[in-house]
Amino acid sequence: MLTSSQIPVSLEALRFRKLSSESAWILAMACRLAGEPAGATSEALSAWGFESGEFFVNGQARGFLAARGDVILLAFALDDDQIRGRESLTVERPQGEVSAPAYHAFAEVEEIIRSALRILEAKDKVLWVAGHGPGGAVAIIAAAELEGEFPIAVLQTYNPSCAGKFPFADWFDAKFLGRSYRFEAAGDRIFSVPPGFKQVQQLVRIDLGEAGEEEQDAPVLPPQPLDLYIAKLREQVETERLKRRPPTTMPD
Repeated sequence: MLTSSQIPVSLEALRFRKLSSESAWILAMACRLAGEPAGATSEALSAWGFESGEFFVNGQARGFLAARGDVILLAFALDDDQIRGRESLTVERPQGEVSAPAYHAFAEVEEIIRSALRILEAKDKVLWVAGHGPGGAVAIIAAAELEGEFPIAVLQTYNPSCAGKFPFADWFDAKFLGRSYRFEAAGDRIFSVPPGFKQVQQLVRIDLGEAGEEEQDAPVLPPQPLDLYIAKLREQVETERLKRRPPTTMPD
């Protein structure tokens, strides 16, 4: 398994503003990095090839914002216990009612993020946003809140909890059509959908296949579901590379 300090593919994959196995792999790795201790983050982002980065921990929310050239990556993490028991609580926003725990997590770091994006002149760059699980709901709300000032190129989440009610979901899917994707895979936990809530984004299903099967010598604790996404996406990238490789010719 790759560590979070190892970038899976070239960051050039993020310049093209489109869904690909490579971009999905990078953002899944970013989601894992977003939940790691702050001390390791700067080293990891530098190893990835980012020129600048900022890791934020403020109250509930954790994550980072990193930049390289005309590409900016914003990733969020939020623990399950931050939303447990409060899944149905909402906050009224111009786009509709949204999850209160996810919104408050974003609000705690919003000014830090907006200030950094302004310094980076992000409105003229390629901005990617990502999150896994409850962090995915924060990423969705962040995209909705930032969109007016900083257009989002692509939003990718991995089995996110629900971010909002039906009016918000309808607004979101119309606004982010063609640039917002929700990855789900067997083996990951399924978050409950509170009454009146609705999942958003275009669904991309991942068949974990062998990547989700426990090996005979596996440790007692199975890999975290996000690691299974990363393993499967890595497999897809390597398969696509082999298909693109020119055929070898036999000597005369």
